Amino acid sequence: MFRSGLVLLMAIATVCDGFTALAAEPAIGVPAVSRARGADARGLIRAEQRATISAELIARVVKVPFSDGDSFKAGEPLIEFDCDRYRAEHRVALADVKGAASQLRTDARLQKHGALAVTQLDISKSKLDRAKARAESLSIQLQQCRIVAPFDGSVVQRHINAFELSSANAPLIEIVGKKNVEVELIVPSKWMMWLKRGQKFAFQVDETGKTYGAVVARLGAVADNVSQTIRVYGRLKSTSDDVLPGMSGTARFGRLGS
Repeated sequence: MFRSGLVLLMAIATVCDGFTALAAEPAIGVPAVSRARGADARGLIRAEQRATISAELIARVVKVPFSDGDSFKAGEPLIEFDCDRYRAEHRVALADVKGAASQLRTDARLQKHGALAVTQLDISKSKLDRAKARAESLSIQLQQCRIVAPFDGSVVQRHINAFELSSANAPLIEIVGKKNVEVELIVPSKWMMWLKRGQKFAFQVDETGKTYGAVVARLGAVADNVSQTIRVYGRLKSTSDDVLPGMSGTARFGRLGS
């Protein structure tokens, strides 16, 4: 009798434990931590517009009006070169085009009257084409004599100063745009079960202590199989001038991002 009652009590306890474990199990696809208190991830502020500018010219720098940290507007000159030599070469190239065109007209008249072979006329046409290509190449180089800002931004680092001689394709100045910034996060790849594009979250910047609303703009194309993480990129809904690329902070999802 006593033994039968003990077996019955153990069976009831086992069933109760099963119901307790089932109630504690999170909803499918949503981690318990996200439902209870929000899921956190560290992130970095990045600029969507950033460029290291170089030029094909080998010329002396005349003017670099902006220093590290200075702000500029789109269209303002960043670097100006002394291009007198290139301008002189361009004038010579234009004169060559004019001379080659004149020679071609003369040869065409001679060939029309049978006084010149067709092959000689073809050679004259080829010379004119080469002269035009040379002039066009120099014209493109002249366009690099004055480098202007492609967007509103600031100077990250200046690699050359006035009166210095530039090298072909060497970095001259590094610039960054401050208007369009994004948040780069590295989150557990398991979050992909519930993290979607367009999902809202809050991002607190360490350096300013302020919190900004944000939204997931895009998800990384691949996950890291070693760390089991994936990159996520978010867009801040509104920022201020004190939010700079390179600042870090914490992204909070779950209830904060709902």
